[in-house]
Amino acid sequence: MKTITYFKKIFQNIILSFLLIHPIETILGQCADLNPPLLILKELDISIRGNKYTLNATDFVFKATDDCSHFNDLKFSFAIDTNTKIKTFTMGLNPTAFGVSIFATDQSGKFTEQRIKLFLRQCPIDLICKTEVNIGLLRGSELTLHQDLFLLEEYCHDAQFEYYYYSTNNNQYVKFTKIDDSFPSNFPYKIVDLESGSSCIGMVNLTLLDCSLIADLFVKPTKNKTTSCFEDVSPEKLGFPVSYPIIANGINKYLVIVGNIKYNLSYSDNYIVKNCQNPNQGAQIERTWKMAENACNNALIEYIDLDQLVNLNNFKTNLFKDQNIYLNKQFSEINDDDIKSTSKEVIDNLSFQCNKFYFSYRDISFKFEDLCEGSYYKVLRNWEILDWCTGNVYNYIQVILIWGSNRDSIPPVLICKNFIHVYMPDNALTLELWARDFTIQAYDSCGIVSYSFDKQGKQVSRVFNRQDISKTFALDIYVIDRAGSQSHCETSVTIVGKVETSSKTIVNGKIFNYLLQPIKNTLINLILQ
Repeated sequence: MKTITYFKKIFQNIILSFLLIHPIETILGQCADLNPPLLILKELDISIRGNKYTLNATDFVFKATDDCSHFNDLKFSFAIDTNTKIKTFTMGLNPTAFGVSIFATDQSGKFTEQRIKLFLRQCPIDLICKTEVNIGLLRGSELTLHQDLFLLEEYCHDAQFEYYYYSTNNNQYVKFTKIDDSFPSNFPYKIVDLESGSSCIGMVNLTLLDCSLIADLFVKPTKNKTTSCFEDVSPEKLGFPVSYPIIANGINKYLVIVGNIKYNLSYSDNYIVKNCQNPNQGAQIERTWKMAENACNNALIEYIDLDQLVNLNNFKTNLFKDQNIYLNKQFSEINDDDIKSTSKEVIDNLSFQCNKFYFSYRDISFKFEDLCEGSYYKVLRNWEILDWCTGNVYNYIQVILIWGSNRDSIPPVLICKNFIHVYMPDNALTLELWARDFTIQAYDSCGIVSYSFDKQGKQVSRVFNRQDISKTFALDIYVIDRAGSQSHCETSVTIVGKVETSSKTIVNGKIFNYLLQPIKNTLINLILQ
């Protein structure tokens, strides 16, 4: 029996790498909010001691942007009701996987729903501290402590911790909650789990910094950057204003690694429409960078010019054509990565005219389980391509069927009739015969779909006329089951016209039974053709 099971698929698999968070503040002209926000989520894997954990909808947000609403004005929730910002999850098995829906709603009320995974698992009993923690601190500032600073990832997120540093004044560990410029350049630390009592130790290396030194880390641009309206405009694509290693550290936030010190780096964008009436003129992004913004007033502004090089209204929509994909693995072994990999062909082709389109897609997948026809996934893939110059979002729907290798492959049982004579009535000009009439038996556990005279299952009947009388025709009979398996047999048919009889006795003699005894009163009629 066929069952249809809706299962998750999320708006992830991101070639668009990172979306703008503070994107479209229209400097010139009135912004017409026609599109819902674009939203990218991040998967969470959280270790807990109990069986319940509470999360905010924003905890799942990786990137978000909207044509007319600033990021700070977007509302993130677990339902269409924007007030459902907090949700408690209960862990069953270890680990427990959840499919979570997150809604992003802009100021006009338009919303986007995306789905993502959450994993809750039991945390280990022992704490594992980082051997060394390198901290760069501006003079006159302070740093509030958090367990992420000291512990490796798999700690109990629902636990309470206390922090201690080793004081050389009294030769013992002293409780502390903040670090400021009064601390020594090197000191041991200890973190304690208040419930389990487990603890671990490590070493802090503290470097004091000046704002003037941080400002010198920026590389000032000599000219505007230029790209396409449809190209990825993230810093990962266009570059950063520093020459040191960069790692992502949140929404539009990064860490600049200079030696053993990590500096906070962030940016925000103003989106400037050059001419709302002329979408071919392009636009400009004003990007403001800040380094250690909580302590220093260091900022760098760069401009990105956007050119309208491609008209997506004339884009070849056959790029998003429907697909049938057959995988050489059992259906039960098909996983999320297999489904995600089916987007590769389109993604490769979106590298078009030296432009990498700023695009994303989201999947809605259905699972069909049927051993006869073959179990398969039906994926409705909604591609979205964003035009930074106009704020337009282009949508294309692609239907993808993903099959496993475990469909029925046993052909049907087929037995055909042989040497059939069919009479054509005197008043008939034509005679139609059906492929099914030439079978004695046709059987398959998955059911017979078609009887035909051809392999494709299309010619289910044949028509003969009066010129075919007295002729014999060789026929091929095919049956196809629901899984597409096929069986074949050969037979023949002779078309017979009017039956003629003769009163003349052309055969004379006796007929005997098997004991060679004569059979009396036997009438013999011979049909002449």
